[in-house]
Amino acid sequence: KQWYQRRVRGQSKTSKVYPGITAFKKGGRIAIEDIPGVLESGWTPRTEREEENSGVNQKHFTAIWIKLKAHSSAWPFLEPVKPEIAPDYYQHIKYPCDLQTIGEKLSQGYYRTRKMFVADVSRMFNNCRLYNDISTEYYKCAAVLQKYFINELKEANLYDP
Repeated sequence: KQWYQRRVRGQSKTSKVYPGITAFKKGGRIAIEDIPGVLESGWTPRTEREEENSGVNQKHFTAIWIKLKAHSSAWPFLEPVKPEIAPDYYQHIKYPCDLQTIGEKLSQGYYRTRKMFVADVSRMFNNCRLYNDISTEYYKCAAVLQKYFINELKEANLYDP
């Protein structure tokens, strides 16, 4: 514990300790810059350039999502897996993902980084491969659509192997 405290003090830009925040106990919200000590720690708000890039990424993500949905191999991924079709799916797949869910997250502005967007789309393919046998049409669709997805990322300069 002492080692950890020395390390934190060595990296900290301030030695002042602030009392806890009580706004959350009442269900309230607080702006990050209003949290005591945040500005003194060196935190700065996002720059206009970072905000601009976030919007650009969002446009790229949405365009790629639209293309994925329109692809001929997208049919197994258009909506969440129905328990009537695969009764044990949710016993095997703990974090399901599909294009409908990804679209909802896009409309809410959830994907702040390329990594977040790619992670969800990749999870969709990985879940499919985990649940389905390699000989199934579902498995084959995942392979085809994932290849298409990677090509779309490359075209948008968003691919990072």
